[in-house]
Amino acid sequence: MRQSYNPIRIYLDGYDWTGRTSRPRLFVVYGVWALVAAPLLLLDVFGAGARLVEVTIWVALSMLVVPVLGHTVRRLNEMRWPFWVIALLFVPYVSTVVMLVVLLKGQGQRRLYEMTPLRMATYVLAFGLAAVAFSRIAWSPYTIVAGSMKPTLYVGDVIAVNRLSRHPDRGDVIAFRPDGSTDVYLKRVIGLPGDEVQIADGRVVVNGIAWAQSTTDPFLEPMVPQGPLRLLPRCANGAVGQGAICRKEQLIETNQDGRSYEVLDILPAGPQDATEIYRVPVGQYFVLGDNRDNSADSRIAVLAGGVGMVSQGSVVGRAVRILYSFEGQSPALIWNWRLGRFLKAVR
Repeated sequence: MRQSYNPIRIYLDGYDWTGRTSRPRLFVVYGVWALVAAPLLLLDVFGAGARLVEVTIWVALSMLVVPVLGHTVRRLNEMRWPFWVIALLFVPYVSTVVMLVVLLKGQGQRRLYEMTPLRMATYVLAFGLAAVAFSRIAWSPYTIVAGSMKPTLYVGDVIAVNRLSRHPDRGDVIAFRPDGSTDVYLKRVIGLPGDEVQIADGRVVVNGIAWAQSTTDPFLEPMVPQGPLRLLPRCANGAVGQGAICRKEQLIETNQDGRSYEVLDILPAGPQDATEIYRVPVGQYFVLGDNRDNSADSRIAVLAGGVGMVSQGSVVGRAVRILYSFEGQSPALIWNWRLGRFLKAVR
């Protein structure tokens, strides 16, 4: 039977997982998916002006998740392949091979058209994935690759940033792109527009009020390369050997609004523990890393390798939750997952 190439018919057929889809139709479906998804790779190049484009793309992706999976299932029906093959589409690298096979292989021998309980469960999961794709209008994931925000954020944490929250308060952890950069940084907001900020004897002083600090248990971590950049941590207990324990002093800092969080101190009197008074201009923020002696932040000018003051327009959003966390270079190795950090709130 000759199949219709009416775009509306193809789209609606993707919701019927008991039918069949030919190779040419699947080429069309995958082609549309690729055309919609490809611009996401360029959004960092477009910068903030791409917001409307990005919203449009994520809406389109959310509407295509179920039909794309549905047509893949229909193609498996056409090939007479078992339904469980659909699970391989979620395995890195293997998914590419599976997609090529379903696009190129002819028909098989066995009939398989019914809506089984497994298919129904996957059908519901597909709608869940569509809902997640739609929600990406409001949030973005970022992977922590350096240690400037320890102990709040570890190297290997993958965090969700609320992109609808772009007017932070003191104590919020924000994601931002320094003016003229496509890289995303994460730091904690210390000074708001109009504030006067100074670091005196390692303590934050805002508008003449020194923020309280109290000691707590030291922060301990192994001296091993961390994350995809393979960076080694800095230690307060000197140059320790590979695999030895790296120690840092950990303090609880409480700001003038009563918000508390942990910060690290590596050097008792580091070069950034005593600064001039910074006056935060209108429309900008003063930010610090929680790993105070290992952070290029607002204490350091852009030309000197820091980020300087952060403009309102460069704020991507507020970090709200750690989605998952892994050690080493890849999250694919499940034995490297830090399960205790999954879905942990960022405070």
